[in-house]
Amino acid sequence: IFTPVCLRELWQMSECRGKLLKEQKARHALMLRKERLEAEVIRLRCAIEADGRSRRAQECKAEAQNSRMEELREELRQERTKREALEKQVEKLGHQPNYDGVEVEGVGEKRRRSDGEPETGRGSSQSEQGGGDRCRLAKMASIAVPGWKRQHDGSWSEEKKRKTAPA
Repeated sequence: IFTPVCLRELWQMSECRGKLLKEQKARHALMLRKERLEAEVIRLRCAIEADGRSRRAQECKAEAQNSRMEELREELRQERTKREALEKQVEKLGHQPNYDGVEVEGVGEKRRRSDGEPETGRGSSQSEQGGGDRCRLAKMASIAVPGWKRQHDGSWSEEKKRKTAPA
């Protein structure tokens, strides 16, 4: 049996306990909020660092592409200079840059003549008109010419036909 004093004390205790539970709940909610905010701050810092690394990587890639582009431009300039020098040499020899329409074949290649004659091989160009001119032009253009070979000293000479023994 509870006396009024006892009931009042129980009521005060339950009130205190309720306040204490509310405070604990509020503290816990604040702690969770603080942890969420700290986690968000960490996530944002990581994102900023990743963006910085990505930006630096893109800058490095762009720098590499720019340097490669400069190398290619320089290479193109050199090739154009070489080509102009070759064209001047060709003009000096009295030929047009298209080599007077003469087609130069690669070594070992065969072609069919338009009039239906059989295929011709390496030696066929020796008998054609302008064989020596073709060699000089090919030497300037650094391409192979059928019937001609390059010597050890860098000069070009006609290949000698091998004589075959009669069968």
